[in-house]
Amino acid sequence: MHLGFCRHYAIIRRSQFARSQHTMQLTSGQQEPTYENAIRFLVKHQHNKGYTVEETRRKVALNGMKEFLQRVDISDKDLDNMKIIHVTGTKGKGSTCAFVESILRQHGVRTGFLNSPHLLENRERIRINGKPISRDLFSKYFWEIHIKLMKTKALYKMDIPPYFHIFTLLSFYVFKHENVDAAIIEVGIGGENDQTNVAKHPVVCGVSSIGIDHTDHLGDNIASVAWHKSGIFRENVPAFTVQHQPLEAMKVLQQRSNEIGASLHVAPELKEYSSNDKNAVDIKLGLAGNFQKLNASLALQLSKYWLNQYGFSKQTEINKPFALDSLYREGLSSCHWTGRAQVVKFNSATFYLDGAHTAESIQFAADWFKQESEKEKTSLDRPCMKMLAINVSTSKIIYHLLSILYECGFDKAIFTPAIIGSNSPPGFIDETINKRSLNDPFESVIRNRSEWSRLLSEHNLKATNDNCLHYPCAADAIRWMSQKREAELYARCGMWTSDKPKQDPELEGKHVQVLVTGSLSLLGIYLRLLCPDVND
Repeated sequence: MHLGFCRHYAIIRRSQFARSQHTMQLTSGQQEPTYENAIRFLVKHQHNKGYTVEETRRKVALNGMKEFLQRVDISDKDLDNMKIIHVTGTKGKGSTCAFVESILRQHGVRTGFLNSPHLLENRERIRINGKPISRDLFSKYFWEIHIKLMKTKALYKMDIPPYFHIFTLLSFYVFKHENVDAAIIEVGIGGENDQTNVAKHPVVCGVSSIGIDHTDHLGDNIASVAWHKSGIFRENVPAFTVQHQPLEAMKVLQQRSNEIGASLHVAPELKEYSSNDKNAVDIKLGLAGNFQKLNASLALQLSKYWLNQYGFSKQTEINKPFALDSLYREGLSSCHWTGRAQVVKFNSATFYLDGAHTAESIQFAADWFKQESEKEKTSLDRPCMKMLAINVSTSKIIYHLLSILYECGFDKAIFTPAIIGSNSPPGFIDETINKRSLNDPFESVIRNRSEWSRLLSEHNLKATNDNCLHYPCAADAIRWMSQKREAELYARCGMWTSDKPKQDPELEGKHVQVLVTGSLSLLGIYLRLLCPDVND
């Protein structure tokens, strides 16, 4: 790795150390009840120091959460009044929740939505009526529960909840005081022992597609994962799941629903729904990808059941396809989920962003990019250059993921750590997710670049400094792409780095198409640089 890269690495590490020292000073004493200090407090507690995995997922998750709810004056009745829709799954649970939220809002329902992870700001995890709560509202409610927890800490073993539990607690507190009509709750991990699994009487439950994930918590086989996911089922509460579940998973879901006394239903195929509008066209989804049809149908069933229960919709037979009126269709088509198959266009560059980080999701991202970039190419009057911007932190699957992406035919690959820049604009608060990756952020860059070079050699190509690039931070990479092409973007990234990129004559006269993928952390960083006001 060349000397310039190492020099910039040293600058970034000094910058990170300075920020961490500032955070320690602020969190060690009395704090002003500001948004900035709330975030610094959360960053300090992000990795649940002092708790083992077992304590966090079992003792803290349920018994601890119940105690924390009592301490901030949230009762079982309060949870019931939120009319909860509880959704778990391995793939698609966030998208399903987003579809549900969008459909309910079209029907005039005031929604609350707890989701994870965030991409740019912690407040994204808690949404009211489709938007992240404001910084002022986040600060107000955070410090209210902080005061309540501090007043009662002497009576309990744990004074402050771990990071993920804080957000669950805060979301329920926000939803109570903001008087939402419906709370859409996305499970964090699993279901059985998840911190969200405290509501005794949700209105309806959903299970999206199940696969192997979080094996340290859920087990290394599909039956064990399904057992944990079905832990959100409740007696006399209907549960819906998607078509094409693995047979073993479906068997466990059915068995547990019988044991618990929940009725389990499989949502129909999306193509089975009809329209009551003679002029209606095919059902359009705001989220790209064929697999979203499964999530959309699951969302329709969850939404329809909830709306039926509270008089917003006409009663229909449960778990049957039904005629979609304009409200349902608009809910599906207007749904937006930041960082999932998202396109950000500039005059001379288009960024295709997707937070895929598993083999299946990377395959979708690759297929989506090939289709959309080719479609864009046919509409342009100049040649295109395809680039891959990636950071994969899981060493075991780097080669496999890169092999899938190689088929996109990239002209250049760009490797950066999940670091935004060496400088920080005035007032910037670092809300980076998974800050543990900053312990050795460049290790993944070296591994990723090495595996890409291996792929090129297997195809009788050679990795060079022209087709296989690495930068110390995302701001440097984007400045290189945008120099003498996108003045505003170039200047914006200049607030984060003082390095001037080397000019690349290959970029002249070409439209750059960049796929950003492999890491939600990297995705959030690119979003902050490309469209910093996305949450506003």
